[in-house]
Amino acid sequence: MSGDLQAIDWHDAVRAGGPCDAIVSRYAIHHIPHERKRALYADLLEFLRPGGVFVNIEHVSSASPVYEQAWERLFTDSIATAYADEQARSDAIEAYWSRQDAATNVLAPVDEQCAWLRDAGFVDVDCAFKVFELAIFAGRKPD
Repeated sequence: MSGDLQAIDWHDAVRAGGPCDAIVSRYAIHHIPHERKRALYADLLEFLRPGGVFVNIEHVSSASPVYEQAWERLFTDSIATAYADEQARSDAIEAYWSRQDAATNVLAPVDEQCAWLRDAGFVDVDCAFKVFELAIFAGRKPD
């Protein structure tokens, strides 16, 4: 099933499938406005069965420009090590800096998003992993 996270036309299909044990999102929610993120988290809680978990693997905003620059260095250094050929390395890094999807990023700090999950009713909310702008955070629907 697919749907637009900014719309609700897919909600009935999810409800028809019954409550979910787990919902996982991977690098998608950071493209929608913060107000819609908050509403989506509440929607997702509704789709879970008691004890069900929501896991979000996401691109989040950095805590400061210092960390944002460190992330950019780490990421571009990682790209560079993947290519033995200097021209291919240069092309890959240029493609990263000129990618069109960067303009669609609507990043929020991970601690703020964890607060939104708690506000929506999730419990046991935590960030399990974070490296600069990559985070894995989750919450559970109360039993």
